[in-house]
Amino acid sequence: LAPQMQKARDATAGFWTPVQFIPGRGHSYVAYVTPIRDGDMFLGAVFVGVSLERLSEITKQISTDDLTVFLTYGAGQLLAHPRLDEVEDQLSPNTPLIEMTSIPDTFLANFEDHEPQDTEGYHFTGEIELLAGFDAYGTRRFVVYEDSGEKFGTLPIKIGAHFSANVLEQPLHLLTRSILIGLLLLGLSLVATGFLAHYIARPIKRAADGARSVARLDFDAVKPLPGSAVRELEDLANGFNAMLGGLSAFMRYVPKSLVNQLIGEGRADAPPEERELAVLFTDIVGFTTLSETMSTGEIATFVNQHLSLIGAEIDAHHGTIDKYIGDSVMAFWGAPQRMDAPDIPAAEAAIGIARAIMADNKERRKNGLPPVRIRIGLHRGPLVVGDIGAIGRVNYTVIGDTVNVASRLESLGREVDPDAEAIILASGDIGAHLPSSITYDRLGAHKVKGKDALVDVIRLTP
Repeated sequence: LAPQMQKARDATAGFWTPVQFIPGRGHSYVAYVTPIRDGDMFLGAVFVGVSLERLSEITKQISTDDLTVFLTYGAGQLLAHPRLDEVEDQLSPNTPLIEMTSIPDTFLANFEDHEPQDTEGYHFTGEIELLAGFDAYGTRRFVVYEDSGEKFGTLPIKIGAHFSANVLEQPLHLLTRSILIGLLLLGLSLVATGFLAHYIARPIKRAADGARSVARLDFDAVKPLPGSAVRELEDLANGFNAMLGGLSAFMRYVPKSLVNQLIGEGRADAPPEERELAVLFTDIVGFTTLSETMSTGEIATFVNQHLSLIGAEIDAHHGTIDKYIGDSVMAFWGAPQRMDAPDIPAAEAAIGIARAIMADNKERRKNGLPPVRIRIGLHRGPLVVGDIGAIGRVNYTVIGDTVNVASRLESLGREVDPDAEAIILASGDIGAHLPSSITYDRLGAHKVKGKDALVDVIRLTP
């Protein structure tokens, strides 16, 4: 198959292969090959083969006691004949076709002795070749050939039939009808082979397109493969759809940016390393009191909607969500993508979160619901980031004192302005890198829990 696959790689349309003997099946096949492409990219090819045995069965079905229908291939070789099964043991990789001289049909085996006849005298029309000869009993017989031309693409075949000379004494339309029936059945068999190749190629190309979308983690662009009456295509669809469902579920629990980077770098893990990162913490003020009036289902709906607002802003500013802690969120910037100034997008995300919460509160008030108040803490500093955990169960996370400071700054918000709808406290290290478009107020040095040294604190303006 390798030479035909190479030919398919260079081909722009389907084509027939030479007749080949397949040892594993014990038969010779002629195959139609359809290349599968996505623009200029070669994805593969579909091979659909029909055996000489099957074609010969068709010639046997449409032949009669007086009429033998057959197919020749090239010069002096048979593609199909009603008695091909009697000599099929002669087929091999070196002799994938039976020579006409080897067929048990003695009249056809002596084809070299047949003499051309004038077709006009017998009222034949079209590209018909008429010859005459004698069988083993000395009975005169006629044989007609029709060149397939371009009916079957580049397949070099002729459709033939031989019969007693007495047949021509019968009404001509009976002979013509028999030949046309033979041509029709054989033609349908070969044309169906080509159509089947295209039928199989379509779902394979859809699977290839879907696989590329999966590689980009673009699951929204992937549609499940439909079922098929072809068992192999049905197995392909079931396996692909199961893979799509599993990956879609899996991606709910891991950072998409992390997986994209690992795929792009050809790695399966992210060893811990030290980087300069920015860390953000959020927390709802008075969540326990807020949830006392809600049912379990209402609490889940509320928290999911709240976290969706926060997650959207973090994603929009290329952050990585580390974890959800109840109604709180921890996120960081500078990993897996490296950033020269991770505190800038982190501050922009914090401001975006505060504005999203305040906009949502307007809708809540219209609906008679209490507003949600939020505290946000930001800090920048060195951290260890990468795969952390036990064998078989790791998280891509960060470790270090910078995380603690960001968490303490979030908690400090209850002391600085306990009634604020949204308060963003950041360390002075953050403020030193912010552009003029982000405004803030300096609050001076504050004592935070777990730190002996005072922390310079600023308050960002939403």
